[in-house]
Order: sequence, then C-alpha cells, then structure tokens
Amino acid sequence: MEILPGTIFLMGNIYVQLLNFDMAFKYWEVALNKEPGLSLEIKDYQRKEADYWLERGRTEPSIMDKAMTRALQLCREEDFIVKAKNVGWQRSSAMLNTWINKHARFKDAELFLCYLEPLRGLTPEWDYLMGRLCSQKGDIENALVHVEDALKYEFEEAEKPKDYPSWIGLSARLFLENNRFEEGIKRLQEAVEMDKNQAVLWEELGDTLFGMQDYTTSAIAYEKCYIAMPDRHDILKKFGDCYCKMGEIEAARAAYQAVLEKDSSNEAAKKALDEL
Repeated sequence: MEILPGTIFLMGNIYVQLLNFDMAFKYWEVALNKEPGLSLEIKDYQRKEADYWLERGRTEPSIMDKAMTRALQLCREEDFIVKAKNVGWQRSSAMLNTWINKHARFKDAELFLCYLEPLRGLTPEWDYLMGRLCSQKGDIENALVHVEDALKYEFEEAEKPKDYPSWIGLSARLFLENNRFEEGIKRLQEAVEMDKNQAVLWEELGDTLFGMQDYTTSAIAYEKCYIAMPDRHDILKKFGDCYCKMGEIEAARAAYQAVLEKDSSNEAAKKALDEL
C-alpha cells in the first residue's frame, strides 16, 4: 500500500525530534514530490522548530552552539536569519573566541562557524574569526581574503569591536607572511595608530627581515617598534644585533650599553657586548 504524502511529512517531523535532520529533509522532499501543496505546512513546521531551538539557546547559553546549529539547519528564511543573529550571535561569538583563545578547539570552532555562515553578511566578525582559523591552519591566502572582507565593513565609530586594532594587525601579519610588504606595512601603521600594543608587529617584521639578512630595513622596523613601546628593552638588543651584522661595531656597542643602562640584569645584552 502506498504511503500518503501527509504520513511521509509526519515521518520527517519525527526525525526532527530524533535530531536526525538529514533524514527529516529526505522525507520532506519525498512528501513534497508527491504533494507540492505540503510546502507551506513543511515550512511552518521547520520555522516552529527553529524558533524552539533559538529560544533554547537564549535561555540555556551553555548549549548555544547546538541550538544555533539546529535552528539554522531547519530554517534559512531571511527574517529568521536576522532574528538568529540578534538572538544568538553575541553568545556564539563569545563561545567561539573562548574555544580559539583558551582551549585551542580550532576544529570545533571552524565547524560551528560553518553552520553559522548564513549570518556572514550580517556581522563582519564571522569573516574575522574564519580568517583567524584559516591562518591557524596555515591557509594564509584564504585567511587574508576573510580578514580583508571583515575590514570592508563600515562601522560607526561607537560600534567598532574593542579588539578592532587586532583585526587590522592580523591583516598586516597575513600580508607580511604572504610577502606583500607594502600592503602589510600600510596595515601595520593603521593598527599601531589605533593601539600602540600592535607595534609588536614591527618586531615580527624586523625578525622576518633579519632572517632574510636585510639588516638595514630590519633595524628600521625594530626602531619603529621601540618608539611605540619604549619599555621593550629587548628590542634595543635586536637593534644592536642589526648593527653588529652590518659591521657597525660602535653603534652595536652603544645599543647593547643602552639596554644595560635600562636593565642591568639583561644577560643577552651582556653576552653580546662581551663578544664584540
């Protein structure tokens, strides 16, 4: 005996309760093929269940990842996407940052972020976080695409995330890692203008150039870092190392002595000075 379309629809609903959404969608597709008139009823049911999971996430923050994932699997209607962003993104973002920054749960974060992709056009932080994850696994090209997409978003000044200088700093680092030095330095300057702590990127650039034996430009990068972060006496030591490599011994000596005047216990500077 042939199973009625309404019964097939109900079987799909049962699989939703069993959290087997793949099977649910398969049954709904069969039901629709047999009876196109069920379309509205299926959409209403999907929306009802999606709203249920969104509310679960709102009231039970510890399951926000599961709630948002299930809600967005069930419903992709435009107004629901906006609602999901308003209800769930802030806590989802906090959860993702915790996984990335504190627990190194990179694969879990990437999977969750993929489920959240419908929200991508509504929050630039989606691209920033995906950029971080791509960078972490060495996919520099895609990381740069995502971070630059995030930086295209035009924030009102009051709306900018507190860590926005880090967004620009990550862009700078990615450009530099991709040997796109002109663009990287431009981004680096933007980041340091917003937050002096981002000057650590000048140090990273200096280290890269030192490794390439470009000691003159490396010294310039270290100098820019030290100007922004004058408490970083170890940068003066690296400055001296550049002069040493260039054969400018007296300049190197002056740099190492300057380190010891500020930090008399700096063993690295003492050793370098003794070896001149």
